[in-house]
Amino acid sequence: MESKSQSRSLASRAADSPYLALLIVAAVGAALVAGLEMRTSSIESSLPFLVVVVVAPLIVSVSCFVVWRMYGGSRIFGRSYLFLGLGFLCNSVVEVLYVYFLDLNGKEVPPFTDLLLVAFYLFLVWHLVINIRYFSEHLTLRQKMMPVLATLMTVVGYLWILGMADGVEFGYDVVNVALSGLTAGLAAVGFTIFKRTALMTAWLFLLMGIIIGTAGDIMYNYFDALGGEFLENHSLALWITSNMIIIYAMYRHLRSM
Repeated sequence: MESKSQSRSLASRAADSPYLALLIVAAVGAALVAGLEMRTSSIESSLPFLVVVVVAPLIVSVSCFVVWRMYGGSRIFGRSYLFLGLGFLCNSVVEVLYVYFLDLNGKEVPPFTDLLLVAFYLFLVWHLVINIRYFSEHLTLRQKMMPVLATLMTVVGYLWILGMADGVEFGYDVVNVALSGLTAGLAAVGFTIFKRTALMTAWLFLLMGIIIGTAGDIMYNYFDALGGEFLENHSLALWITSNMIIIYAMYRHLRSM
């Protein structure tokens, strides 16, 4: 009984301490990279990671819907977390399609998968814009330029890589890269305007998770254009780590209500 009580106490301290939570997430992220590096080329060794990639955004989506219901559909937080939940629901469906068609069957994913990815990014952008407008009615010129520059730099970098790669077609990937840059830029603006409220920790963890996730997306598209294998392990680890951080952000959000 005493050992169970101590385990609960440790889990409670980890959940309530942002610094301890960050250390745990960092350790899990490092373990993911190591595990992905050591796996073999067989689908059996990759399956546990693929399951997590599908389930993690689904958990994020459900968590966002819980927060949405807790706010009772309010105009600011209720609506923004509804959009965030819908975005990660789209993301989870995308992962299911990639795992089923590409990883398990070696086939091309259906064309509408790209549209679901675009919807995922648009829902994230919508969520961030609603919260940014709530936290700050007037942005400085520097803050306004951050998402613009992030989008331009990301797209220019991708187009430069496309110019170096042979046989790569210009398609939805450019749109997804642009939306990844825009999302990262808006998240960066969010870091500059948060208010010191009960929701501060939840908001910062959410932004951190979004930044890490978009970094994984950008990395994936860049190295995919170059035909490199580096993306497969490290992007996967970034996506899972991102979802873990956002799940923790939702937990902190619920604790603050």
